Amino acid sequence: MLSKRLNKVLTYINNTDKLVDVGCDHGYLAIEAINKGVKLVQLVDNKTMPLDCAKHNLEKLNRLQDVEVIFTLASGLTKIDDRINVATICGMGGDLIAQIIEESFEKAKALDSLILQANTKVEHLRLYLINKGFTIIDESFIKDKNKYYPIIVAKYSGAVSKLTSTQIKYGPIILIKKEDDFIAYLNNRLVHLNNICK
Repeated sequence: MLSKRLNKVLTYINNTDKLVDVGCDHGYLAIEAINKGVKLVQLVDNKTMPLDCAKHNLEKLNRLQDVEVIFTLASGLTKIDDRINVATICGMGGDLIAQIIEESFEKAKALDSLILQANTKVEHLRLYLINKGFTIIDESFIKDKNKYYPIIVAKYSGAVSKLTSTQIKYGPIILIKKEDDFIAYLNNRLVHLNNICK
C-alpha cells in the first residue's frame, strides 16, 4: 500500500511514538504506523477532502479498538495534540515544510523528531533547519518510480550546525552513507551533464 519513500519514512517511526502526520493525504502512512503498534495518531490536513478520504480508509482498519485517532482540519503543526512526540511532513516542497515548522516553531522544538520528505527545494530546508538550531540526526535517499527523494530526520538541539555547500546540497549523512540509490542518482547526473557538455 505504501510507496517506497513512505515505507522508508515508516522505518523512522517507533511503535511507542505518538505520531502526527501533516498533509495526511489518504491516511496510508497512519494506517501502517498503527499496524506497527503506534497507539496515538493525529492526521492533519488543511483541506477537507484528504481528511474525509483518510477517515474512510481508517474505518476499514480492524485494529482501532485500542488506538486513538484524531482528525484535525488545520494548517501544519498549529493544532497538534500535546502528547505528540513525532511529526511526519512529507510530499511537499522544502520551502513549504520550512514554513510549516516556522509557523509552529515552539511546538516543533518540543518534538523528539521531525521526519521530513521534501519533493523540491531540499537545500532550502536543510539550510533552514541548521540555521534554526535543528540537528540532522539521520537521512536516507530513495528512488521511487524513477524519482529521487531525500528523507531528513531532525531534532531541535539549539546548536547552529556548520555544513559545507556540498553537505547542504546532498545531505551530510547521505554523503556518509553512500546508499545505492544515491550513487545511482550521482551517476545519472554525471551522464546528463556529460551529454550537455558534448
